[in-house]
Amino acid sequence: MTRATLTSSLSALAIIRDDGAKRLHDAGMITTALAHTAIIDNAIRAALDLAYAVKAAAEGNMAPAWEGIGVLALSQIEVQ
Repeated sequence: MTRATLTSSLSALAIIRDDGAKRLHDAGMITTALAHTAIIDNAIRAALDLAYAVKAAAEGNMAPAWEGIGVLALSQIEVQ
């Protein structure tokens, strides 16, 4: 199975965010539209933060990786 790049996946997610927010807003569900947008924005930001941290670590700069662990609360993830 072919996978999309992170950039194209996040671009598609932004389109879904905008379309979903418009549909919810047009249906009079303004609070839900705002929540929908905020949730997807946070997911996009988290993915970009994680990608930046991984890229920096791969280049030997561990500071962004350690910052990402804190910002993204990665120490709280439970592996099952």
